[in-house]
Amino acid sequence: MANEINWGGSRKSVELLGQHVAMWRWELASDRVQWSDDLLEILGIERSEILGSFKAFAQLAHPDDAIENERLVELHLNTGNPYRFRIRMRHADGHYISMLSQGTALRDADGTAVEMIGTMTGMSDNVAAITRQVENEQTFRSLTDNVPGAIFQYLVGPTGTDAIRYMSSGCRDIWELSPAEIEDIPTRIWDLVHQDDLAGMQESVLASAEKMQFWTYRWRIVTPSGKVKHLDGRGIPKTLADGSISWDCVIVDITSEEELRCELVRQQEILGQVQKMDTIGRIAGGIAHDFNNLLAIVLGNAELIKDTGLPPDEIESFDAIIRACTRGGELTRRLLSFARKSPLEPEDLDANDVVAQLGAMISRIMPESISIKTILQHGLWECHADRSFLENSLLNLCINARDAMDTGGKLMIETQNIHLTQADPEAYAEGMGLGDYVAISVTDTGTGIPSGNISKVIEPFFSTKGPDLGTGLGLAMVHGFAQQSAGTLLIESQLGEGTRIRLLLPSNALVAGRNKGVANPKKVTKVAGYGAILVVEDEPGILSMLRKMLTAAGFETYFCGDADRAFAQFGNDADHIDVLLTDMVMPGKLQGLSLAAKMTERYPRMRVVCISGYASEAQQSPAGYDMVDSFLTKPISRIDLIDALNRSVEKARLVEGLGLSRKI
Repeated sequence: MANEINWGGSRKSVELLGQHVAMWRWELASDRVQWSDDLLEILGIERSEILGSFKAFAQLAHPDDAIENERLVELHLNTGNPYRFRIRMRHADGHYISMLSQGTALRDADGTAVEMIGTMTGMSDNVAAITRQVENEQTFRSLTDNVPGAIFQYLVGPTGTDAIRYMSSGCRDIWELSPAEIEDIPTRIWDLVHQDDLAGMQESVLASAEKMQFWTYRWRIVTPSGKVKHLDGRGIPKTLADGSISWDCVIVDITSEEELRCELVRQQEILGQVQKMDTIGRIAGGIAHDFNNLLAIVLGNAELIKDTGLPPDEIESFDAIIRACTRGGELTRRLLSFARKSPLEPEDLDANDVVAQLGAMISRIMPESISIKTILQHGLWECHADRSFLENSLLNLCINARDAMDTGGKLMIETQNIHLTQADPEAYAEGMGLGDYVAISVTDTGTGIPSGNISKVIEPFFSTKGPDLGTGLGLAMVHGFAQQSAGTLLIESQLGEGTRIRLLLPSNALVAGRNKGVANPKKVTKVAGYGAILVVEDEPGILSMLRKMLTAAGFETYFCGDADRAFAQFGNDADHIDVLLTDMVMPGKLQGLSLAAKMTERYPRMRVVCISGYASEAQQSPAGYDMVDSFLTKPISRIDLIDALNRSVEKARLVEGLGLSRKI
């Protein structure tokens, strides 16, 4: 055949080309190309269809590959450089097949290339596998780059050296470092671990390596920009053939979640504190109620006996009893102050004057090793507070300061005007508002308070003084007094440097603005009484004492042991009664206020005075009970009780003069 090349005989040709090897041979002088049967089969070409020239061979190559293939062939023929090229050849049906073409030149004695022989290996499967691998890598990188956090492989070699094989781009958001920076120097991520968490972090990785167990840990880092972040890490270890241990890891930034968790813990602590204060307040209120009832019986009877014409020496004894009862009532008020249930008697005060008057007492309780300095602001605003509670609060603060300076130091008491605006953090303290406040500061150079205890020192029964050295009620009372006075208590402390406690109280101008239009009733000081009084009290001792006291004062009195009995007896027959004097809490269906509501609905001119052993009930008149003129806390002095009843009788008689004696 015209297209045949002499291969040295048919037997030798079959041996050389074979039936299953894709081979080609190019004779340069005649520009003739011989194709093996296997190559023709791969390309789907019949032997009768081919042209034997190199040009015809090249025309089957992909246009993008033909020129480069020709250049590489020429380079090999001229220089002897190896010829190896991945080329796409056109199949008979038109699609292209990826093949690896390799060949070498045969040269004559002068070194001139006379022919070139080579093979073509199909690469379609290899290319598809490589393409799939590339696609998988692209998919993996897309996933790792878009999943929150950093995904990487951490490796520890047999000698303890560590390396990172792969690091996702999420590392920038966590460590503020690029993948290359971390892969080049893996220790960088260790260098950023918070010093307090480093040992625990190392122990967690070591434990995972020793036991080949799932690794998980939470720690903090300090980024190059100075930010503190909370991280959560997880990894699965595996042992490699050379003894190395590799972890497939994911680390996420949980700073926001940690801040929310801390806020939730803080809110739970606040809720727990509120619940604890409420529980303690209820217990203290119950004790105060019973104690005040006992004091009321003692005080009332002592005042009655005193006026029976006793000798002077016996009168002096009863005066002592009366003073003790009064002090007992003050004691219950102070006991309740930390629970913010004690009724206060606020007035306009000059804090400078209060500090000056306490100066001598403070000096007496301080040892010589502690120097005292006062800085009183000139032109200090008046504050609105209960003087007795303010004095006790300052003494408590000074005693705490003294106890914190057992080896001596300096105590400074300072007053200052403060105007709170929205920019001041103090304005957002519990119960605070914007405006003018008077600050009274007590500063010491003592041991200081640990940061973890600053929020606890105002809790009832919490003390840092050790057993038998403190009750834990001092600061709790001061804090309760500040909160109840619409102020606050601010504590600043550094261990080894000292503590500064500021008591902020509203100025009288601020309180006057809040209470604008509220008039303070003028107190009457009449000892004799007049008018008809219905007394309702369930405590027999108090009821007996009131019967004697009010009758002796000149009142027309009627008495009942509970509200149900009082309404049954006088509900339809009380035109002549001026004032209902009732206890707040009694056995039975009706209580003091519900009895007052029913009686005043039927008898509009009737006035009401409430008494109670519970201090919180006597603090203010509930909404809707306009007929209640006074809420009094037991024990009540005879003069205070008679004054309150006389004022209410006057109001009842005034209404009677207007013709509103009874509702029909």
